[in-house]
Amino acid sequence: MPSAPPPAPGSREATPATAAKAASPPAPAQPAPAPAAPADATTADQRQRTAEAEKALRRYLERKQLPLARLALETLLELTPRHPNRADYESWVALLADEVEQDRRAEIALTAARAAIVRRDFAKARQELDLVRRNDLSGERAEALERELADVEQGLRQGADFERHKQRLDELLAARKLAEAEREIEQLAGLGLSNITLDSYRERLRETRLAADQERQAAPIEKRYRELLQARDWFAAREAAMEMESIAPASRRAAAMYAEVERLESIHKHQQAAEQGVRQVDSFLEKGDLPNAELALRILLSIDPENRHRKRLERQLRAGKAS
Repeated sequence: MPSAPPPAPGSREATPATAAKAASPPAPAQPAPAPAAPADATTADQRQRTAEAEKALRRYLERKQLPLARLALETLLELTPRHPNRADYESWVALLADEVEQDRRAEIALTAARAAIVRRDFAKARQELDLVRRNDLSGERAEALERELADVEQGLRQGADFERHKQRLDELLAARKLAEAEREIEQLAGLGLSNITLDSYRERLRETRLAADQERQAAPIEKRYRELLQARDWFAAREAAMEMESIAPASRRAAAMYAEVERLESIHKHQQAAEQGVRQVDSFLEKGDLPNAELALRILLSIDPENRHRKRLERQLRAGKAS
């Protein structure tokens, strides 16, 4: 039975993914009897590989993975050049390519529009918005961009009073004068500033207040942490880092503290091992146990090749062998 014609490119009613779901692959024809078992095996293997390639192609079409869909189609047609659904699959891949290209154009126009908004070039932004509308199949990006543009234009129309209040609010937040900043936000709300912008300022106020609280809590922890590092109390220093993590989960400070403890503890252990190695070599030399002294020196130098006692120990070992 002939397959249904592919949907028109750019249609929102049908896409390669939906078409791939709707169409059912034709049942494979019964293989003709082969004169020998190897030929049967080859035919069965080819049918299996064809079915796998067709299944992969449909999956990639549904997921809108164009490069993989093209590769799967190429593989399928290499296996079965006269596949009964060849025209449909080629049409769906071509349609997906058109959709991907439309999506690319919409994304480029969206980026250009946002850049124009930043430059306050609203005429250019609206030109790019038109391009987004024509190429955005879902319409979501165009709607979001239109809202962004309207909010910015509305904000600019508020005039110098808005700018003065916002500048003062920025200064208050930077100085962490939180009570005054909160009153400034309420004044902006009374002037009709958009809820989106107001919410962003309230979020900044909340973050600033949280940061101030965290700094107050972190100060004694930082002081104790430094003292513990100085005392080489690695376990307690890690506990301080854990406490820092509990009061500021989103901060990178705790991770930096853990890393610093790990590094300093490793250095300290290395130093301890080297010092112990020197003492062991000295002990063997004092006892006249030259073989063990030589072995201990080799172990020491494997740990710390530039050990400051190296020349002295080598000289004593040579003197002991010469005597």
